[in-house]
Amino acid sequence: QGRDAGGRWLATEDFRWAADLEQFLRALAAEAGATDLILNGDTFDLTESAEVACAHEAADLGCTETEALARLERVLGAHRRELEAFGAFAGRADNRVVIVPGDHDAALLFPAVGGRALAAFGSPGRVTVAMDGAWRSSDGLVHAEHGHQIEGRADRFEGWPEPFITRSGLRHLARSWGQQVMQALFDEHEPRFPVIDNLADDSAGLRYALSAGGTDNIGGGAASLLRLFMF
Repeated sequence: QGRDAGGRWLATEDFRWAADLEQFLRALAAEAGATDLILNGDTFDLTESAEVACAHEAADLGCTETEALARLERVLGAHRRELEAFGAFAGRADNRVVIVPGDHDAALLFPAVGGRALAAFGSPGRVTVAMDGAWRSSDGLVHAEHGHQIEGRADRFEGWPEPFITRSGLRHLARSWGQQVMQALFDEHEPRFPVIDNLADDSAGLRYALSAGGTDNIGGGAASLLRLFMF
């Protein structure tokens, strides 16, 4: 997402601390020795874009691989500094960076999207995507997954780690029922309340926004929204 033409942060930009990230990675590289750094989901936000709508007739159809790649390119262009910092970290000693896909960057499981993301770090072989949807340490004692696949979650994908639907000859990223309910509301309220999608519980941000600003976009989704808030 990045900044607008005047250099101001866009409301949809959720990471604005490149210098702090660089300092953290330098300190980690200096102090920790060989490190596996696990980015546990939603490293990239590919669920919204002003330039690429990913609008399809059926509500459960998200981006195609081509559309997701276009969204990724926008993110990569806005965050070159951060990508270079991760690449420099991964290139030191025996460090590794592993990207575990989450619900916001499940499109990394498209081969072209995942490959493009890895190339942007500039550290071949040292940054990888966990294509099975989770990461486990070599001794089997540490398991990392994003958490959206927990039973009953609104953002859960069927068929994970292949969150895709093929229809009319095109392969799409699936849109979970939770995203179908939430994304229109985020799009409506985020310009006024940029923080609403930055809370650990997405529904909490929506509650704050709806209580402050109301909505015109619930329509037939009222039952699903109630389900989201209750369960």
